Amino acid sequence: MLLELDNIDINILKILQKNSRISLKAISKLVKTSVPTVRTRIEKMFELGIIKRFTIAIDSQKLPRGTEAFISLQVKLPEVKEVVEVLSKMDEVTAIYHTSGEYNLIIRVWLQDIRSLPDFIICKLSTIETIRSFQCSILVESFKEHYGPVLKHELGLKLLCFYCRKDITDDLVTKTINGAEQYFCCETCASAIR
Repeated sequence: MLLELDNIDINILKILQKNSRISLKAISKLVKTSVPTVRTRIEKMFELGIIKRFTIAIDSQKLPRGTEAFISLQVKLPEVKEVVEVLSKMDEVTAIYHTSGEYNLIIRVWLQDIRSLPDFIICKLSTIETIRSFQCSILVESFKEHYGPVLKHELGLKLLCFYCRKDITDDLVTKTINGAEQYFCCETCASAIR
């Protein structure tokens, strides 16, 4: 099932992408609706997983030390998930992307300095046997960064069943679990959770 986000939802998300600390009152003025409506819509988008978290964006280039790099990894396809689990535990890895092409994983790493890069590659990456090859690019300068998707007014939302994780394609079934509304693809899945 594809739920449509309306103009108010999209505008709220755009505002929060620019500044997640903005007050509900300021958002309500910008989208021309009431504070309770804004609060309800934000809570609903949070419950649905559209909004994952509220956080800050640090400009790494303003920090006195540190090096950022993108490392493209060629991993045997059956082991991608396993490699992602290992990489996720490494403090230096700030992002992991599954991609198409010759290199099927790209990681973004933050290191203390450029001299730390060979140590990271030798002591950490080379211990993962299913990595066939890699290519490293050091970030020199960032000209534009946008966090999250570029929001369009025709954007929809895909819902997954809380129990079986399948796409909800027909009428959804809702059930409150531990105070949060959850969505199911059928009554059978909904009744499986007590």
